[in-house]
Amino acid sequence: MSRTPAVVGGFRRRHERRRSRGLAGWPLRWKIAIVLIVPIAVAAVLGGLRVEQSLRAAADFTTVADRVKMLPLLVELDGDASVVMGTLAQRTVTPAMIDSLDRSIGVVEQVRPGAELDEGTAADLGTALSDARALSAQAKQGPTSTAALTEQLASIRSALSRVVSAITEPIADPEVVVETGRLEGMWSAQKLISAEGLSVVASSAVLAGEPGGTLEAEGVNLLAHLRTESALLDQVAQRYSPDDPTIAALRRGINDRTALLQSATRSESADQALTGLKYSLFDSIDDYSSAVATASAGLSDAVAAKSDTLRTSAWRDLTVVTALLLAAILLAVVVARSLLMPLRRLRHGALRVAHADLPDAVERLKSGTDAATLEVDPIDVHTHEEIGQVARAIDDIHNQALLLAGEQAHLRLQMNNVFETLARRSRSLIDLQLEMIEQLEFEERDPKRLDNLFRLDHLATRMRRNGDNLLILAGNTNRRVRPTPIQLGDAVRASISEVEHYQRVHVGAVPAVTLTGAAGRDLVHILAELLDNSLHFSPPDSAVTTTCARTIDGGVVIEIVDRGIGMSPTDLRELNDRIASTPEVTPDTARHMGLFVVSELAHRHDITVTLRPTLDRPRNAGVTASVHVPGDVLTSAVEPRVQAIPVAPTTPAPCALPRRRPGATGIVTSPRPHAEPSPPGSPAVREEPAPRHRLDTARTASFFQPRLLTQAASEDPTAQTPIFASIAPLWLTDPTESDADVPQRWVTRADTGWSAARRAAQGPQAPVTDGGLPQRVPGQRLVPGGVDADDQAPIRVRTPEAVRAHLTRHQSGVRAGRTGTRPVLGPLDPWQQEESS
Repeated sequence: MSRTPAVVGGFRRRHERRRSRGLAGWPLRWKIAIVLIVPIAVAAVLGGLRVEQSLRAAADFTTVADRVKMLPLLVELDGDASVVMGTLAQRTVTPAMIDSLDRSIGVVEQVRPGAELDEGTAADLGTALSDARALSAQAKQGPTSTAALTEQLASIRSALSRVVSAITEPIADPEVVVETGRLEGMWSAQKLISAEGLSVVASSAVLAGEPGGTLEAEGVNLLAHLRTESALLDQVAQRYSPDDPTIAALRRGINDRTALLQSATRSESADQALTGLKYSLFDSIDDYSSAVATASAGLSDAVAAKSDTLRTSAWRDLTVVTALLLAAILLAVVVARSLLMPLRRLRHGALRVAHADLPDAVERLKSGTDAATLEVDPIDVHTHEEIGQVARAIDDIHNQALLLAGEQAHLRLQMNNVFETLARRSRSLIDLQLEMIEQLEFEERDPKRLDNLFRLDHLATRMRRNGDNLLILAGNTNRRVRPTPIQLGDAVRASISEVEHYQRVHVGAVPAVTLTGAAGRDLVHILAELLDNSLHFSPPDSAVTTTCARTIDGGVVIEIVDRGIGMSPTDLRELNDRIASTPEVTPDTARHMGLFVVSELAHRHDITVTLRPTLDRPRNAGVTASVHVPGDVLTSAVEPRVQAIPVAPTTPAPCALPRRRPGATGIVTSPRPHAEPSPPGSPAVREEPAPRHRLDTARTASFFQPRLLTQAASEDPTAQTPIFASIAPLWLTDPTESDADVPQRWVTRADTGWSAARRAAQGPQAPVTDGGLPQRVPGQRLVPGGVDADDQAPIRVRTPEAVRAHLTRHQSGVRAGRTGTRPVLGPLDPWQQEESS
């Protein structure tokens, strides 16, 4: 496991694309909405304008209709004013005529506010009403001059003409224009009746002998008025049918008045002619009044009909436009749904393939599922247009991705098999090498060469751990051998034996708990990787401390503390995330194999591994690795104490080194069972080599742990070589193993040696490893070097302090030999002083 500023490990970070602010970054729903809303909005605006124009025209015609209703009243006012003026000039005016004029003025005053006239038209109407009131007042006072009356009537008619023009000018409808022309023509011709009446009145005054004119002059004026009336009547007649009775009656009146005017030029018939002219004028006044009333009613009806037509047309346009807009919106929604729904299903299907189906299929392929058994769920778009074609293309891509993933899984399986085969072969060779090195260790008596053999043994053990890493990298999770439970202390010491600088590791108190075999083996590997990392990234003269403690949940916490260079918080966070996540093999795994192995083994047994700074400082903070072992992998608690078995003292051989008596120091431990030897002729055939030590993992033959036998060891204490007896620590051997249970019989001093020689010559069947290789039993074929001394010889007892001092002196000597300096040796132990003496 290595530490780097940035954790690579095969994870590619996905860079999220920044959403464009332009049109290209809008969702497809918005784009389709814009495409559909813009023309619909334009159509709605245009339709609204059309409807609004129709409604405005209908409203204008309604206003015009309200104003046109005043035209008959204005014409009637003009007629009453003409009658009062004519009769007043003839001095024949009656109160009824004056009352009729007043009523006409009052009616116009009542309808004036509802006509909604503009300011100019309202002022002209006010002028006409004022002049009409003045004429009524003048008529009530009495006769006046004809010129004054003519001037008053001209003012009234001029004002009324402007009011009528203001009302009829805004009307542009052809049908209404025809009715307007009829009204205006009839009214203009009617106005000449008043002028003709004034001429008749003047002619009557001349005949009566009043000064002021001649009969010929008045005749000329009357004839001019008649011709003007005839011309106006001809223009109006163009708007009527040729046989209209009103036009015919008016023409007869003009012709009659013309004939009477010719006879009035003769003095003998002048009075009779003037009287005929007066009656003809009264008849024409009635005809014109009827014609004007009819024209006014026609105009009002035409305007009202046009207003109703425009109003109906406006509502019809509004209904049509609204219906068309609704139909367009409905069609747009249908088309948009026909686009969006397949696109939505296509999008969901593509996302499902990318984030669910394809990853699940890849995981199943990684787990060993055959690619031919996987079925592709097609995207739910079955049309034949472009969207359906894209869906089928995605299905094809899904199929091709599954085929490619199947090929990669097959290739990965082949590579894993290659890794596993190479790792197993390498491990078998390393096991054989360790057996040979261990044999050399037991046969070597030179301390310097023995130390080199220890170092070589240690290096081979580390090589075997690297082979185990390759097996884990190849995904090998099957246990061909069921490991036996181990003590936590043995697991910690076994992990220490697999690191390079094991001398710098200090172990604290270890709870007496037992781990299951598989968990214990993997825990040894995890601790070894963490220890190797801590030793590698801490100063050479610093110590790495290992402490163990029980937790409240029944588990165990193991902490490995170093005071090295430390790591940044970001790197620690990334490493913790990678350890907590499921490990994946990437091209960078070889550079961080330790991290991969720790994560893989921790996930197998729900072991939690976390890293944190040892010291709270920015530099050289160190790293503390915390390993929490759950209580599920613990098989037992502290083993009960047993009483030490009394052992009879043993007398050492004269030429042998002092030997310890098992159990003599009073240290009580649980009995350690020996493995039963395999029966002859039926060796256990296994693919994985069996470990050489009690722990089911790689070990070094150094003095970190005792050599544990796989079958019954020799009962003779002299089976151990002198060098090994002087180096192996007392506390690493089994104090309960004694020869107290050996049957007592008569022996000689040489019987022990002869018995050992006989056993070595017989060559019992040696146990074999899982790979079928023979496994050597340490000390099985050794023959003691002498006969035991007298039974009464003094026994030298080794205390733990003495063993610790002896190991310290040995280590100091090894270091001094490597550095070429003279070691500083401490005082000799009592039993060493005896040996030196």
